[in-house]
Amino acid sequence: MGFTRRLVLVYTCILVIPLFAAVLFGTGIYRNSSFESLYETSASQVHDYADHIFQSYVTITEVETAITSDENFTMALLRPDTLSDIALIQTVVDEVTYLSRLDTVLPEVYTIRIFCDNPGVPERWPFILQSSRENLASLPRFSYNYVADYLGNQLWYHDESMCYTKPMVHRKPQVGYLQVSLRMSDLFPQLYTLREPDNAPLHIQTRTADYVFRITREGTIMGSVTDGGTPSVYPELSQDYLDRISSVVRQSSQNQGAQIIHVGRESKILTWEKVPKMDLLVVQLNSTEQLDTRVLLFRVGVFLALTLIIIIFAMIIRYVTSRMLDRVYNVMDGLRQVSQGNMDVTLTVDGTDEVAETQRAFNTMTEQLRSQIQTIKEEQSLLADTEIKAMQNQINAHFLYNVLETIKMQAVLKDQDDISESLTVLGKMMRYCLRWRIHRVTVQQEIDYICSYVYILNLRNDYLITLNLEIPPECECIEIPKMVLQPVIENAFTYAIEPQAQDAEITVSARLEGETLWLCVRDYGDGISAEKLAGIRSYLADKTYERDTKGSIGLKNIQQRLYMFYGEEYSIQIESQSGWGTEIRIPVPAVKGV
Repeated sequence: MGFTRRLVLVYTCILVIPLFAAVLFGTGIYRNSSFESLYETSASQVHDYADHIFQSYVTITEVETAITSDENFTMALLRPDTLSDIALIQTVVDEVTYLSRLDTVLPEVYTIRIFCDNPGVPERWPFILQSSRENLASLPRFSYNYVADYLGNQLWYHDESMCYTKPMVHRKPQVGYLQVSLRMSDLFPQLYTLREPDNAPLHIQTRTADYVFRITREGTIMGSVTDGGTPSVYPELSQDYLDRISSVVRQSSQNQGAQIIHVGRESKILTWEKVPKMDLLVVQLNSTEQLDTRVLLFRVGVFLALTLIIIIFAMIIRYVTSRMLDRVYNVMDGLRQVSQGNMDVTLTVDGTDEVAETQRAFNTMTEQLRSQIQTIKEEQSLLADTEIKAMQNQINAHFLYNVLETIKMQAVLKDQDDISESLTVLGKMMRYCLRWRIHRVTVQQEIDYICSYVYILNLRNDYLITLNLEIPPECECIEIPKMVLQPVIENAFTYAIEPQAQDAEITVSARLEGETLWLCVRDYGDGISAEKLAGIRSYLADKTYERDTKGSIGLKNIQQRLYMFYGEEYSIQIESQSGWGTEIRIPVPAVKGV
């Protein structure tokens, strides 16, 4: 295969592979987003309906509380013989009136009935009945598709309902039973109203849930709430589906969830949520067939369009490349690699014509570039070493430290305790500064250093500088850049304290905010003017690197080190007001040192 054909094939593959990968990736994203949208919509619908069922349960419990909290009435049910006939009848009438009003203001409640165990309590249909009219002890707490057949020709109360039955007690003795019921069609309206089919457009599928099952505490499905009553408008699920749903619910530690389930060759999106108070499981099933078909058609259409584009593009490449020389492509490829940063390119010189001369010139150029890059690297390395050696050779600090120790011993021998203490503090400061290779220290180590620094300042002046420390114990071991507080203390002394030449205070505090430690240094001087403060903030905000030529460490140096160590989101903050003073806030990550 000739070079031109190979080039056509290479360029075609370069185009085809990313495009087809992009199509696969894009359609995958489209499919995932479609499924995610369906998940969210379905979960929202199921949650809304589960919440509707739970709110119905809340209504029932509120009715129960309202009735059982009436001590006089429950006492009358327990001991009707303690009341006169007129008082007993009046109590029953009052309770029936109250129940009638309660039934009226709660339209979602179908019926409220109280069954009395004591035959001495007169019945008041349909609210107060004798327990002998129904085998109440055999009823579960929640009965579904319940019909009150014992109410005779009162057809209004013969609708299927979800009936809540619970014994009524008064200080332990049972006085009867309470029944609160809701119509099945009100509690589970979606089970009796047909929704849109699975093949309807997704944006018009508005529904709540397809099934509501009774479950055990572990999550095993015991049956549908419609069993034994009016059938649901949705077809019953096979036992395989029921077993699969039960397995998913049992394996989950959550009260809700969504996932794709497979039964046979069918795949459906299962969305479910428990209603623990009633041991119910709300379920919605959506077929994945529509989504899969749409994604497949989309992919096929895009692939066909890409195939046509690629064929046309390949023909154009073949026509163009057939008119050019192989060695020209070789030079172009070399230039392309150099432009991408590869300086090790060397072309094979073939021939003696102009193209060969171009290849030789290209090889000469890349060789010179490599040589110059290597020279620059060596010069930069030498410059860095020279700067370090120059800095280290400015003063023989170890010699001075040894001299200080000698003077200290002379002061000790002559009982000059003040001089000895001063030399000790100065020696600690020099030892702290001499540790060139240590760039990070703990907060406590930096605090010890600035305490020594303030001690030396107090020796120099005839007024007292008080250093207030507000460092929580949990902040003491956090690692910070070395010499990050002393320059700020020095600035406070130079610009706020020294001009006044009187006793003053400096407060150094630390506080944790999330994963950030804020180191704050505040003086109580005259403050900084608004114009000058704006200039300082603008100077610090300039991220251009600046070499310090003054021989001391300033705020700019601190800011540059924060950027270098932690990133540009760690910026010094300055607050200053006239008569209030100035506070410098330095942020560092809250990482404890070893």
